Amino acid sequence: PMTFRRKKIKGKKGVSLTGWLNTVLKDIKTVTSLANGPFDNLETINRNFKKKALEHNGKRVRVDFEFDLSDIKNIRKATGFTINDIVVALFAGACRNYCEKMKDPILGKSETIKMTGLAPFAEPRGMRPGKIQNKMVFVHFAFPIAYKTIKERLQAAHEEFDHLKRSIQVPLLSFITETGTKLGLEAALTAENTKIWHRTSWVFSNVPGPQERMVVFGKEMVSFKPFY
Repeated sequence: PMTFRRKKIKGKKGVSLTGWLNTVLKDIKTVTSLANGPFDNLETINRNFKKKALEHNGKRVRVDFEFDLSDIKNIRKATGFTINDIVVALFAGACRNYCEKMKDPILGKSETIKMTGLAPFAEPRGMRPGKIQNKMVFVHFAFPIAYKTIKERLQAAHEEFDHLKRSIQVPLLSFITETGTKLGLEAALTAENTKIWHRTSWVFSNVPGPQERMVVFGKEMVSFKPFY
C-alpha cells in the first residue's frame, strides 16, 4: 500500500492557512459523504448509477493480464512519475478506449465523468512481535478517465495521489474505524463500507507478494490472485 505522509505547511510556497483549511474541510466532506454518494456514471462499465441499490445479472467476468514491472520502472525513470501514477493512468486510458469503442454517451461530457476506485494507504506503525503489522485503510480516489491524452492522465493521477498521501482522509478513516470497533459498532461500519464499495468501480492495490517460498496446507504457493 501507499504510505501516508503528514503534510508540512510551514515553508511551502503558495500554501495559505485559508487554502489549507478549505482543503481539510473538503476532505472531511468527502469521507463523510462516501457511503451516500452517487454511483460511478460510466454506463458502459457501471449501470447502477441511476439506481438506489447494486444490481447485476448474476454473471461474472474475470480479466487477467500480466506485465513486466521493469517496463513500468523504465517509464518511471524516463518521466519522473511514480509506479502508481503510471499504472492508474494506463488503466484509465484503457477504460477510456473501451468506452469510446462502446460509444458511451458520458464521454461527451468530460466534466461530469465519474469513475472511482479504492486504494490501500498505510500509516506508520511500530513493529510488535506476534502482532498484526498492517495499519491501513482504503481511500477513495478518481481515475483520470476524463482526460484524452496520456500526459494529462499521468499528471492528474500524480496530483490525486500526492494530495491523498498528505490529506486528512487517511488518519480520519483510520480514526473512524478504530473508534467504531472499540464502541462495538462493527455492524454499522460494515453497512457503511458495503455502500462505499458498491459505489466504487475498481479496487487498486500495489501490495507486493511474498519474496520467499511459501507453503500453504502442504502445497507450495506459486501465485496469488486476489478477488474483490
